[in-house]
Amino acid sequence: MRVQPTSGEGARCVRIVALTLVAIALAGCHSTPPDLAAAVGAVGSMLSPQALERSAFYAVYPEGTPSDFVAFLFSPLGKAEWVPDDPTVAPGRGGLVSPADVLAVGGKLPPGVVGLVPEEPEPHILRQVVLRGDDERGVVIAAAYEQPWSVAVVVHEWALPRVTLAPGIAEMARENLENGVDAGAD
Repeated sequence: MRVQPTSGEGARCVRIVALTLVAIALAGCHSTPPDLAAAVGAVGSMLSPQALERSAFYAVYPEGTPSDFVAFLFSPLGKAEWVPDDPTVAPGRGGLVSPADVLAVGGKLPPGVVGLVPEEPEPHILRQVVLRGDDERGVVIAAAYEQPWSVAVVVHEWALPRVTLAPGIAEMARENLENGVDAGAD
């Protein structure tokens, strides 16, 4: 049996179906927006061994879990360790670590147009990264959303590394706790 090239209505239908399938395939090829990718990268840099050695996290939570890390990160003591994305635009967001220190150890700075929130998407923040701890699996999960009501455009997980604290970090954490700074501990 020989197949004859089609013309007319049949060929038109084949072309429409083929173009529709190509459009659907291209719509599924969604790349992560650069600002959300950068925000997820900044979370990863906060979870690096180098960052955790200089963080008060393990001083406050010696047996810290991923959920503890998320609670700590959003506490006043944890927020003090966040780096400003742009100190001239957000002077009050700066913490104990300078942007130069973060970049010097290979860290990434969080972008200012993306919110960082714990546990669940915040309905009043359009572009955001939501952090959750999965203690059973031992991972911190970052899910980036372009809109809080949509599905995450990227999800990344990191194991929470165990580290030895840098000199002076435990003393600094103790002094902060003694002075009433909340570290998210129950």
